[in-house]
Amino acid sequence: MTVVTGLVRISVVGGSTQVDLAIPSTMPLASLMPDVLILLRVEDAPAKAPGTGSACWTLARIGGEVLNPSESLRDNNVRDGEILILTDDPPGAAHPVTDDVVAGVAALTSDGRSPWTVSSARWTAYGVAVAASCAAAVSGTIAALRGDTSTPLLIAGVAAALLLVAALVGSRLGSDPRTSATFSVAACLLAASAGAAVGTTGGSRLAAAGVAATAVAVIGCRGTGSLLGAHTAIATVGLSTATVGALSAVWAAPPPSIAAVGAAIGVTTVMIAGRVSIAAAHLPLPPVPSTPPPIGDPADERSVVDGVEALGPDRTDPLGVIADIALGDLDSLAERSAAASSYLTGIIAGATLTTVGCTLVASTEPGRVMFAFCAVITLVLVTRGRVHSDHTQSATLIGGAAACAIGVPLVHALPAADAASATSAMVAALGVGIVALIAGTVTATREFSPLQVRIAEIGQYAVLMLVLPILLWVLDAYRLIREL
Repeated sequence: MTVVTGLVRISVVGGSTQVDLAIPSTMPLASLMPDVLILLRVEDAPAKAPGTGSACWTLARIGGEVLNPSESLRDNNVRDGEILILTDDPPGAAHPVTDDVVAGVAALTSDGRSPWTVSSARWTAYGVAVAASCAAAVSGTIAALRGDTSTPLLIAGVAAALLLVAALVGSRLGSDPRTSATFSVAACLLAASAGAAVGTTGGSRLAAAGVAATAVAVIGCRGTGSLLGAHTAIATVGLSTATVGALSAVWAAPPPSIAAVGAAIGVTTVMIAGRVSIAAAHLPLPPVPSTPPPIGDPADERSVVDGVEALGPDRTDPLGVIADIALGDLDSLAERSAAASSYLTGIIAGATLTTVGCTLVASTEPGRVMFAFCAVITLVLVTRGRVHSDHTQSATLIGGAAACAIGVPLVHALPAADAASATSAMVAALGVGIVALIAGTVTATREFSPLQVRIAEIGQYAVLMLVLPILLWVLDAYRLIREL
């Protein structure tokens, strides 16, 4: 005959004490905890539940789950001979009880979804404002091209001036820097539209629009001190556009040839972006001394305090020494480095956008030489993407290269009447996608040897060296030299 005693024999560890107990298996664990705490000599208060102020001691298995204090040992499946530890387990917040399906779904998804906040409303407003400014600028430019120059010039000029003043005044008064930056970016777009209404020819319109956008971008960047990357990108695109427009105004060359020169200018801008960003951020490079700087006699730096510290010289911070050599202030070095990185991102973004646009325009001229030039420009962008450590800069360059590789065959296919060109564009787009997947999923996880890295660098230099000879070939410079 089996006798059921109703007791569970366990060993409880808590604090610095371990006791062996025989506890009724049907009583709630919470009612037994006061006596268990006395036996364990635990007097500390347990943790409080967030928002309730209540406290709860309970038991838990070693490396396992926490026992529910409102249930008995039998309900928690505790068997004879188990070792339990004392733990504090504040009760969690009760789950919401709803009688509506929609309210229940909303309550369950509120934790995993971002709610609509004031910040969300502001970012949406900023996006809509910039998009509206783009639409207004494009509409004004189209109106100017169709003959009405005074009305777009007046509207765009006044709007750009008001937005720029609002950005500068808001930054001066200490308002939200994002709002001032949005005003400034919108002013740049409208200033470009106003500049496009000034000229009489295509080249002069491009030059005036680029100069106006660059001037407003520089003023907004210096005045607001926010969104440095976007202002720098606008200024870079504006300068490149002004250069191409001025070249088109003074040189009677076909648009594809001028666009090829613009693509070469964009590639050159990408190459010198690092030096320009350093100069723009006033980030001086530390000089290379012919003799090492004086370190000082360690004996002069010995501590005067008796004891262990008097046995050796004081340790100096190496980062502080580097900062003293370069700038004299490590905080200033960090601020200027961040500004230089933002400038570099903006220059690369603007130069890449200019290069892609000019490459697509240049590809409208059929011919193997122009196709080879576009291929070289694409390779230059994709090889420069591996140089930068910032993911935004690398992604911008690689994305620009992909846009060129996909867009050039598509530009050839759109005006063509045959189906072969469209098929070639489709195959080229699929090929770019396959190469991107292989490079991003397989090649990115591999470790390359120094020899392989060096070979890639030599290939990059070789591609760069091909830009100028093929550009001269596109411009018929070799034919002109032969005819002299």
